[in-house]
Amino acid sequence: MEEKFERLALRFFNKEATKEEIDSLKKLINENEFFKREFETLKITWEKEIFPQQKFDLARGRKILNQKIDESPTTKTRQLHTTTLNRRQVFAFAASVSVVLIFLSGLFLNRNFFQFNNSPIVQMVEKFVPAGKKQTIRLKDGTMVKLNAETKLMFPKNFKSTERVVHLEGEAFFEVARDTSRPFKIISGELETQVLGTSFNISAYPENKEIKVSVATGKVEVKNKNNKVHLIPGEQVIFSKQDASLIEKPFNYKQEFSWKDSTLFFEDTPMSLVAKSMERWYGISIKFENQEILDCQLTGEFKNESLINVLESIKYTNDITYRIVNETIFLDGKGCD
Repeated sequence: MEEKFERLALRFFNKEATKEEIDSLKKLINENEFFKREFETLKITWEKEIFPQQKFDLARGRKILNQKIDESPTTKTRQLHTTTLNRRQVFAFAASVSVVLIFLSGLFLNRNFFQFNNSPIVQMVEKFVPAGKKQTIRLKDGTMVKLNAETKLMFPKNFKSTERVVHLEGEAFFEVARDTSRPFKIISGELETQVLGTSFNISAYPENKEIKVSVATGKVEVKNKNNKVHLIPGEQVIFSKQDASLIEKPFNYKQEFSWKDSTLFFEDTPMSLVAKSMERWYGISIKFENQEILDCQLTGEFKNESLINVLESIKYTNDITYRIVNETIFLDGKGCD
């Protein structure tokens, strides 16, 4: 009976089970408390694993696992365990032997997993832009997204028929294709931004203490678990990670949008923030040899400027010296009043 349960559960999680097999599995779970607990455990294991898009074979999984154990230098000890492997160990192994992998995004079982929702597995795509680079991508719905340096965007290969959801870590400018039947949602940490069709910027780097959403055109809804605001062009909301507050305010277009036009823009910006922007922009590392210059401020606009030109401007305006060692910039100076 346990073998039957295991086979049915694996076929179900791998989207291979027939209606009759699903009914049999459901019957086993509803009538036997052990199978109910085992199913829940296997479900949690499956959710945590990166699992194969192609089919896997449990018997083959056991065979390969046993071969691995037999090849171990401590075969005598380990062989004693080959016949007593618990099902969770076999299950976890079976979920990791495939070559073709996808992330489990959007649980294909809903919270009430005994209802056995047969919705298709969502295949996710991840785009990451390293420091010193920028990239523009076009999503299948026609939405254009420009990604700033050190930014990650995750989205489904195919959007659902009811909504379009992406996950952002970093900074991106969105020009969302209008679709009134499918809202476009961006999840960035604790913040959710929803639109039908508009253009806006989101800055959500993990190390920053806040997330900023700035609207260029259209109307944008921004919310967290406690609050919700609606923004129109020229308005920005700042979400504080510390107290989860949402603060609306007007913003400087150049300050928020210039990066997408290949322009570094600073206006009374502390050197600590200037340095972080330059690290992303040029793909370098900046070290301060005198911590007193962290509060020095820089104002300037640099369109397609070389690293040296920006460093020379910093040197001229704040009397800060620099030296370059490989890909690291060392800044020094007496500090600013």
